[in-house]
Amino acid sequence: MNLILEKIELNGCILDLGSKTEKASCYRFLRKGKINKIIFTDKNPKDPQVVKLDVEEEFPFKDEEFDMVLAIFLFAHIFDHKFSFNI
Repeated sequence: MNLILEKIELNGCILDLGSKTEKASCYRFLRKGKINKIIFTDKNPKDPQVVKLDVEEEFPFKDEEFDMVLAIFLFAHIFDHKFSFNI
């Protein structure tokens, strides 16, 4: 997995589904390009800067709002994927 992550360069506006913070282990391997902003999400955030988002419900974002969406290690925890793939 880490070898695959090393090939990904983060650029633009990024939606990160579930990592909660850039301290997540996957960020050690992802290459950082020209990042405008990263929106971190969690179903039950403890940090006020993390957006509350249940990926089993409709997303509160506009179409094409993000250049990249990260969902590393997320889908093993999701039952209903129908909204998750309509990003």
